[in-house]
Amino acid sequence: MRLRPLAASIAAALLVLSPAIAVQPHPVQHTWNGDLTLDQAIRLALKQNPNVLKALWQIEQTRGQIIEVRSEALPHVALTSSYFQQSKSLLAGRGGNLSNSTAGTNNTGSNSFNTSDLSKQLANIPGVSQSAAGQVASAVQNSVSQAQGSQPSTSSFGGGDISWNVDVQVTQTLYAGGAIRSAINIAKFTDDSSYFNLRDVIDQTIDTVRQQFYTVLLNRELIKVQEESVKLLEDQLKESSRTVSKPAQCRVSTCCKARSHWRTSSRN
Repeated sequence: MRLRPLAASIAAALLVLSPAIAVQPHPVQHTWNGDLTLDQAIRLALKQNPNVLKALWQIEQTRGQIIEVRSEALPHVALTSSYFQQSKSLLAGRGGNLSNSTAGTNNTGSNSFNTSDLSKQLANIPGVSQSAAGQVASAVQNSVSQAQGSQPSTSSFGGGDISWNVDVQVTQTLYAGGAIRSAINIAKFTDDSSYFNLRDVIDQTIDTVRQQFYTVLLNRELIKVQEESVKLLEDQLKESSRTVSKPAQCRVSTCCKARSHWRTSSRN
């Protein structure tokens, strides 16, 4: 019987059906009716053996590692965005006109900062004293004055109370000192090792099934021999009951019971 070609064909079939096997959380349980041949026993063992399923999972894992390592050599695209909106009631405290700001008019009188209004709004907040509100308003006025003195007035999108920003960044590794190539080679070597591991697991499973299969056949033949021996002893017991003494009959009866007990345990 050629088992090596059988192992190769079964391994190929398992690799093709590995996605379907991976979906199932547990091995499928089968009940067998009738006689079981050696080929059928090997196929059933390869389908349900947890070591074979584990080796298949390792192959899937190494494939994912190869894809992950190769992606390091490909361009990467990063997209970031930000959105900021300020309450119009806070902007109204500056004494500015949003429509004029949108139009881009440089009207210093309308866009002047009103310190007293901001100080009053801050003083209305519970826990903020009048002096602290005045200090904050003065600091804000100084910052606004410096900004207006260093930059000219320009139009702002959304009326001055809304701002947004979108950044698109494309990067690609041009030189990494051979790290990416080495990582790809290691991933390929790991993938090859997982395939050889699968072949080794399949060979071990086939050898184990063969040993257990022939052990069962041997035990079945031994049971038949013991059954014939028990039958012979029973016939001898019947014949000796007429001519042999009681002690001899007891010895023969004890031997028959021992053989019957061994036969029952062997069947189990």
